[in-house]
Amino acid sequence: AVNATSPVVPSTYLNLTHTEWFAGSRWERVDFFYPTRKWGIMGASLGGFHLWNFEYRSHPDSAAVTYPTYTTDIQVHYANMIGNLRLGASLGGLYERIYTYSTIAAYLSLGAAYNLKPFLFGVSVSNLGFASSPLGDVPWSSSEPLPTRFQLGAGWNPSEKFDIQTGLSYGFDGTIEASIGAGGRIFEILEVHAGGGYGIKPFGGAGIDINLKRLRLGYAASWHNNIGFSHHVGVEITIPQRPAEDPYLASSIETSRKFTELGDADMTVGRYKEAMLKYDVALAWYADNQEAREGYLQASARVKEREIINHLDAARTYREDGNYLDALREYEFVLAMDTANRHALSGRADMLLELENMPMLTQDDVPSKAVELFEEGVQAFRADDFHLALQWWQEIRDRYPYIEEIDPFIDLATRRSENRIDSLLVAAWDARKRDALREAIELAEEVLEIDATNARAHTFREEIISLAQRRISELLDAAEEDFDDNNFADAAEKFSKVLAIDPENTKATEYLERIKKEERLNRENLIQLNLSATTAYASGDYDTAINLWEQILEVDSTFTNVERNLERALKKKMLLEARTE
Repeated sequence: AVNATSPVVPSTYLNLTHTEWFAGSRWERVDFFYPTRKWGIMGASLGGFHLWNFEYRSHPDSAAVTYPTYTTDIQVHYANMIGNLRLGASLGGLYERIYTYSTIAAYLSLGAAYNLKPFLFGVSVSNLGFASSPLGDVPWSSSEPLPTRFQLGAGWNPSEKFDIQTGLSYGFDGTIEASIGAGGRIFEILEVHAGGGYGIKPFGGAGIDINLKRLRLGYAASWHNNIGFSHHVGVEITIPQRPAEDPYLASSIETSRKFTELGDADMTVGRYKEAMLKYDVALAWYADNQEAREGYLQASARVKEREIINHLDAARTYREDGNYLDALREYEFVLAMDTANRHALSGRADMLLELENMPMLTQDDVPSKAVELFEEGVQAFRADDFHLALQWWQEIRDRYPYIEEIDPFIDLATRRSENRIDSLLVAAWDARKRDALREAIELAEEVLEIDATNARAHTFREEIISLAQRRISELLDAAEEDFDDNNFADAAEKFSKVLAIDPENTKATEYLERIKKEERLNRENLIQLNLSATTAYASGDYDTAINLWEQILEVDSTFTNVERNLERALKKKMLLEARTE
């Protein structure tokens, strides 16, 4: 079966098989299958049994009459898949000739399977139909039902190189057969299979396959207690299909090209950060856009160069003013971006030497505990934890009020702590503008961890929580209406936005599970979700984008570009979190 909602379909292939039994009897069969993206798999088969030198004697003493006997079988097939459920049907007809007697039959076979990786469960009914009774050359004089069989099967595929299948077959004439088989890949091109079973009499067999790219050769031998050995030879030829043009992919490529052009324009006028954003969105639309990838690398290199220059200039200014801790921090910013930068390495060494030679550490009357507290504060300051540095240095002032040399460091840590709070609040407002409400709340709470009495953070947090609650209520109401109206893509998008704000929301989680389990998202729905995810990504709402792309992958793991976009969004979110820490 083929997943009709997936842009990836199996290749067209042709099977040729030959079976030889006792007394020169043979069976040949040709199968042709053609998969389509939209309609599933179509197929046709032509098979025949023949024995050319069959003898007939009307009496033991009569002369033998030689005649051929043969059966010709024609079938058409159809298969498709709905989620993990595979459905198939075959409609066939046959003509059989034995001496002067002939039979015509028509029949239908139906099957279904459910894929629950690594297991596959199947059920089928074969030979639902009637055949004419072999009465001379008048085959339509009477009819009788064909020997219909009901079959159950199960397969286990724990790895790509090993599988086991079992089956149970019941004939409406009362016969029962059970079988089991196993197969494995020894080398990349070699597979072996063996199996057996028991019905009216025991049977068994083994085979080997050789896979050569688009050609597969197979041989098997089987043994039936009432027939003896039979030999089977098969050839499978795969015919590569031209990839069907995906209008959505073409649209994504065109959109990616337009954002690349915008990025090129920003690069021309030196707006490197803006160019990075344009190239990043271009890659979100089409990850294989090599021009956008190269542009992104060039823009990020230019941004990095500018940031390094700015930090080095700031370090020189701090150094000239005697603010050695600030200068040290600036040099460390540079080394975080370029570990081999000689200016930063030299400057950091000089600043560490300056700190060691400061009177705070060299006066004989300074207690060792004060020196220890000062060093702890320096380490916290270098780690960008200005609140903790302020606590260590404030403890020096409280314990040893006569050490006036600590006052400039307390002032410096205070300014830096306040700047840290300001930067966090700015980031929180930016998240609010991007509608990333959960991120805004987390940033406000980070401010309160630094300063639990900060009124601006308290007010902002309460406003965002109130807004988030209203937004969740509105989204849930609208999403439930979309769900009831069978607008599953819109419903899934809104439920995902709810989870981006409140990951623990049970109602949104339950509805999304219902949509996934009942496979209510077809390709058109997934396209709409991908568009919403890309829009959220472009606006910086990475939580919503991640939720939507994860949902698409659960329905269709091969959907265009989604897996790489999800990785990009996760990295972006991690970088954003790292910058605000």
